[in-house]
Amino acid sequence: MAANATVKWDRETDVVIVGYGFAGAVSAITAHDAGAKVLLLEKMPHPGGISILSGGGVAFARSADGAFAYLKRTCNGTTPDEVLRPLAEGMVEIIDWVKELAKVSGTEPSESEVRGHGTYPTNPDGEILGLAAESGGREINIKARQAVILCCGGFENNEAMKLQYFEAQPVYPVYLGNTGDGIQMAQKAGAALWHMWHF
Repeated sequence: MAANATVKWDRETDVVIVGYGFAGAVSAITAHDAGAKVLLLEKMPHPGGISILSGGGVAFARSADGAFAYLKRTCNGTTPDEVLRPLAEGMVEIIDWVKELAKVSGTEPSESEVRGHGTYPTNPDGEILGLAAESGGREINIKARQAVILCCGGFENNEAMKLQYFEAQPVYPVYLGNTGDGIQMAQKAGAALWHMWHF
């Protein structure tokens, strides 16, 4: 949708989250707890995304410096420090967050060491105003007053993207929902890509 196009919004909310795996669930809970009205979108018939294949595992670290060093080494110079540092700090912070979340359901986490639809309407400054989605077989425009968060996975079930980006071939999909929709949506909005070789 063009930047100067007049958009007829079918729905409006504070935060729209695309994808209901672990990242989408954490984003939705965090936004809700901060007082936002949240709309969570998932294209597959069941929530969980590829996260359900992790056995409930969440990557965490005891040391942000150690996690940062590990991430720098494993990313092999392809990801900027200003992205890796907050990720490393979050890997430490997630421990207490998951423990608090588990209390809601009376559980305790155990620790072990070890189709997107839309074009994003934007204003002249490049701000994301919302998105187009499909619901009940028709396209709807959803306005996001505060944020659109893409948590919609990778692209291992998109043959063209696999051939373009993955260094190792063949790569077989383990989750049919990861078709690269969110990546393509972000690109249409002007997002730059990096670290696409790693899956």
